[in-house]
Amino acid sequence: MPVAWNHNGESIMPVAWNHNGESIMPVAWNHNGESIMPVAWSHNGESIMPVAWNHNGESIMPIAWNHNGESIMPVACSLEPQQ
Repeated sequence: MPVAWNHNGESIMPVAWNHNGESIMPVAWNHNGESIMPVAWSHNGESIMPVAWNHNGESIMPIAWNHNGESIMPVACSLEPQQ
């Protein structure tokens, strides 16, 4: 079970999982290791909008990811909710 990690490399909290044992709701974490907000998800339980976070735990910009799960580039995001 992959988990989130704090700045000391310690496990602080697991993510949520679907029935196939796949991660369905990884979340962002604040400096105290507390869950502050989930990302958005598709109907298949896949992450569709991982986001960056400011120091107040607020979403500031969705980012794009490569096939290795690494952040590759910030993307533009509308202030209006997507339909």
